[in-house]
Amino acid sequence: MIYAAHTYARTYASIVNWIIEAHSVAVDESQQEVRDILAKMSASSINTVWNYVFELQSIIETEKNRPKDTPAAKWNLTLQIGDDVINRFKAAIDRYKAYVLKMQQ
Repeated sequence: MIYAAHTYARTYASIVNWIIEAHSVAVDESQQEVRDILAKMSASSINTVWNYVFELQSIIETEKNRPKDTPAAKWNLTLQIGDDVINRFKAAIDRYKAYVLKMQQ
C-alpha cells in the first residue's frame, strides 16, 4: 500500500509539473492560445488523482475486513480529458493553422 500511495503522489506531482512547465513554454503570441489550452488539459486529472486517493483509502479499509475466502477488490484509475477541452484545443489549432497559412501568402 505504501508503494501505491507513493505512485499516486508521483503521478499527482507529475501532472502539476506538466501544467507548470507546459504553461511556461515561451511561444509567439499567435501560439499562446494553443499552449494555454494544452497546459490546462491535465487540470481535471489533478482532481481525479486527488479524489482517487480517498476512494482508495476507503477500498483498503473495506479490504481489511474482507473475509479471506472472498475475492479481493480491484480498482482502476482512469484519467480523461473532457470533450469540451478537446474541442477548444482543436478549434485553437485550426485558428493557428489559418494564421500560418495567411502568413505564408
